[in-house]
Amino acid sequence: DLDKSLQEILRQNEQRCEQEIEDLKQGLISGSITPDPSHIKFSDDALDEQKHSIRIADEKVALAVQAYDLVDSHIQQLDQFLKKSEEEIRQRELASATGSPDANAEGSTKAGRGSEGSRGGRKKTR
Repeated sequence: DLDKSLQEILRQNEQRCEQEIEDLKQGLISGSITPDPSHIKFSDDALDEQKHSIRIADEKVALAVQAYDLVDSHIQQLDQFLKKSEEEIRQRELASATGSPDANAEGSTKAGRGSEGSRGGRKKTR
């Protein structure tokens, strides 16, 4: 939408400028160029169109930056998730290679503990 609007404004501005240049050429050839308030108005309109075009282009750039930042943050989240998943897989492989069924998130097994239902701690000796 912004792109279509920008292209249309640029096209109109180009046509207006081409017409003004042609009018000036004809005025030079005929020798009838004199200061004319309509030329000043025309120039102001052309400048306004250029400013509007610049605003639209700036808006497009801002949207592109927003989209880039959004995609970048999602990529960073996916990278973190991937690292975490790779670490979990590595820990599971390590646990299965050592024959230890229970490995905590850091990958170290807890010695002296049985299944999840048993109580941990030191055994009392008499």
